Amino acid sequence: MKNLEIVWRTLADAAVTDDKRRRSGIRELAEASGVPLSTTHQSLRRLYTIGALRPNYGQGFSVINPEKILILLAAARDLGDDLIGSTTRSGAEDLAAKVRVVVGGTDAAVAILGRNTVADLGQRIVYVADSVDVTLLPAGDEVLVLRQDATAAATGSRHTSVAQTYADLFAQPGWQAAEFLEALRHQLFQTE
Repeated sequence: MKNLEIVWRTLADAAVTDDKRRRSGIRELAEASGVPLSTTHQSLRRLYTIGALRPNYGQGFSVINPEKILILLAAARDLGDDLIGSTTRSGAEDLAAKVRVVVGGTDAAVAILGRNTVADLGQRIVYVADSVDVTLLPAGDEVLVLRQDATAAATGSRHTSVAQTYADLFAQPGWQAAEFLEALRHQLFQTE
């Protein structure tokens, strides 16, 4: 995931899961996202332009519209940026028995939603550390194996965050990803 996207993910996750919408400043956000200060500053420019953020003059800034941040993050997300391989479900299970994996995509959506609202999970996503060798995994396309960034890895979570899940589902083809994305959007923003 690109540094710009990590900043947007950090803001969106804090706003939608923790209801933390105020930031004391750019430095605080840079530290929380693990991204250089200059990159963090640049990543906020677009968010101000579209009205997702509001400056609190002398007091940092506030997230006004987390949905806009999620949409921007989702539009920027390219799973190919982090793709290190693909495998079968049994290959992914074998991988999970050997190294720490973080479950993403439709499986993470089920965890966030609290239930499976679609039934068929379709193509799965797992995240692993950079150092994992996936060349020995059985060939297949049932599970995408993606590289996890250091900021996400530091959380220690078994599932991707809400914002990461939303962006990944948006970037993933298939009707299952689209259905889970719609269910997440409905839960997060209480849409009709």
